Amino acid sequence: MGEALKLRAGPLEATYSDGELRHVRLGGAEVVQRIYAAVRDHNWCTMPGRLENVSLQEESDGFRIVFDSIHQQGSVDFRWRGILAGTPAGCISFAMEGQAHSRFLRNRIGLCVHHPLRECAGKPCVVETADGDLERTQFPELVSPHQPFLNVRAITHDLAPGVCAEVRFFGDVFETEDHRNWTDANFKTYGTPLSLPFPVEVLAGTEINQRIEITLLGALESPERSPERVVRLRLADASGVRFPRIGLGMASDGRPLSAKELEELRRLKLSHLRVDLPPGSDWRPKLELAAAEAGAIGAKLEVAVTLPGDTAHLRGWIPKVDRWLVYHKTEKVTGAAAALELRAALGSGSLIAVGTNAYFAELNRNRPFGDGWDAACFSVNPQVHAFDDESVMANASGQFDAVRSAQRFLIGRPVVVSPVTLRPRFNPDATGHVEPSEPDPRQKSPFCAAWTLASLSALARAGASSVTYFETHGAGGVLDGDEVYPVFHVLEAAAGFAGASVVGCENSDESRVAALALASGGRLRMLIANLTDEPCEIAVGVERETLNLEPYAVTRLDSSKG
Repeated sequence: MGEALKLRAGPLEATYSDGELRHVRLGGAEVVQRIYAAVRDHNWCTMPGRLENVSLQEESDGFRIVFDSIHQQGSVDFRWRGILAGTPAGCISFAMEGQAHSRFLRNRIGLCVHHPLRECAGKPCVVETADGDLERTQFPELVSPHQPFLNVRAITHDLAPGVCAEVRFFGDVFETEDHRNWTDANFKTYGTPLSLPFPVEVLAGTEINQRIEITLLGALESPERSPERVVRLRLADASGVRFPRIGLGMASDGRPLSAKELEELRRLKLSHLRVDLPPGSDWRPKLELAAAEAGAIGAKLEVAVTLPGDTAHLRGWIPKVDRWLVYHKTEKVTGAAAALELRAALGSGSLIAVGTNAYFAELNRNRPFGDGWDAACFSVNPQVHAFDDESVMANASGQFDAVRSAQRFLIGRPVVVSPVTLRPRFNPDATGHVEPSEPDPRQKSPFCAAWTLASLSALARAGASSVTYFETHGAGGVLDGDEVYPVFHVLEAAAGFAGASVVGCENSDESRVAALALASGGRLRMLIANLTDEPCEIAVGVERETLNLEPYAVTRLDSSKG
């Protein structure tokens, strides 16, 4: 992201950067998390924009920003003018005036609004439909499998005593989806309903004009205070939740682990090593290598089997396997039928998880039923919709709600999260060929370490049974040869705590700090991460001096549990 600019519109504060508005706030309450324009091609790939002709007029209580955004990639050439304005009365508007300069296929072009979870999840709101009707409803508390609000013209929700925020939409038919289906930490209202056919051909000269307006309603007396500078953490009682078993995936490039890498990985005390068996191939070579590497690091196997395939020989591997994940080449989500097919080869006693190799959205919309399976699984990455540091980091917290929602409909069956990666491994929604993405360069940085702790905290507190992170080595791993990445040390700090009690931790600002407290026997360990690109001051408990963490730094505190 470019340099963030702090703006005011009367009592509202906002941040502008790279053609977007973020964190529209009234004191400490967030009205809107993000407003931006999305240009998405026929594979749902987001086309980045290049800003030109940026003009800014800023006053003490208002602003006006005008810019041109040019999106050119492959066959796509779409350009739009952004006009952003804020008034002393506390009104903010975001308009796009766009035109296609080529002929191409699109799935969506238009403005999007992210609604914050803290202020909205489970809270009442009023939805005005495009027909003029007013519906009193609420934002979902658990993750809604389908769009909670359709045919939207405006959404109004309480913000402070006597004050409501109205977000109004112009230029298209809008609807709201629960972004937590992809573990994004927000609700998103967007233009062009998914019920309409896509992809759609866009002809050169096609114009797309949309506008969003934010207005405060009611009598504002004294706005809620802005967030404190110091983030405060305070340990509470044990939550009754057990820390999950942690594993890694095998390197996708097929390169075997070196002796040095094996030595390092043994320090992580991993529960399992994931190996993927693709459909229609000879699985023996991969299983042999996986079993050898898992045994060398003291772990068992998590075997992800994609049917159809020769399952007859799998029974011989049972002693080395902790669990089996079963997928199918022609199904986004598996259920009892796939589980029974695999169990027919394995016999009784093996733990089989059904579900999806894609995102929680698929599992949430196609919930498994019947017998023959023991757990359900889905994968996680924070970059389905956004790629910048701030969005990626914020999306770690969305994993908590995905696990909690899965637990509700699984009724006691365990939740397996596998794998967790920083970047998507493939595009499950593509309508055409998509080249696989390169590993994220942030994998080797402190950013990944802080993000992983935020992810681990969310999944552990929610009660995930097992979590598989990244790969063992290489560009998508936790080390490479003699180079140990910062994320390695996060997993090392959690090593040996499988099954430990997750201790409750009150956190005054989860957007800036992640914390995870674990108790095992007489040990108490607390892991803390700064999730921001600025130094952060953190106070732990009531007696301890404050900690000063550098951007994306992770630290650990150990004490005896008395």
